[in-house]
Amino acid sequence: MKEFFKKYQIILGLAFLTVVLLMVKVLYVEKEGEKLIVKKLVPAVEEEFFERRDFKFKVYFSQDIVKDWEKLKLTVEPELEFRKSLGEEPGVLEVWVNGKIEAGVRYKWSVSLKNELVGEWEYRSSDLSEGEKKSRGLGNPEQIIEIAVDQYMKYPLLDYMPYSNEDFSLNYLEPLSLIVKIKGSEREAIMEQVKYWMRSKGVDPESHTIEWK
Repeated sequence: MKEFFKKYQIILGLAFLTVVLLMVKVLYVEKEGEKLIVKKLVPAVEEEFFERRDFKFKVYFSQDIVKDWEKLKLTVEPELEFRKSLGEEPGVLEVWVNGKIEAGVRYKWSVSLKNELVGEWEYRSSDLSEGEKKSRGLGNPEQIIEIAVDQYMKYPLLDYMPYSNEDFSLNYLEPLSLIVKIKGSEREAIMEQVKYWMRSKGVDPESHTIEWK
């Protein structure tokens, strides 16, 4: 009888140990095995950028990077001067581009951790090339003024575009024609808010065709 209970205790002990090991694996091993990936970029990669310097973007990761952010290796081709820092939000890396951004060039970025690729993406510069500058009369003061006046007449809000806040976002569709996306539920109030915003910029809302979304 004693031998039976002894064997029974051994079996229970082994079963308990198995359960503990399984729980450790589930809670720790599998969690540690989760891979770090890039979830989102702001601005998004399909958005072109025009700045020649000081372009800034954020990389959102699938998990917190506080412990490893300094080990994250960020590279870009062609080469650019940039600096990176830990964002205020968890799992966010902020990148400032300090070098000159060339016109019409695709910059391919990649980020890796411990020699393992975490993500890669491209941003394309839409800044004017030298040929485009000449074709638009840049360098000719009189023509520059003429182009600027014509542009202002067709797009008087261009300096603020695209614009977005918590309630709406808007951009030009064509000359004197705006597309407005309403985000909130108070549609009529937000429409009035858009018109107030236009007036604050010195533009009469009646001067534009507005497509509401």
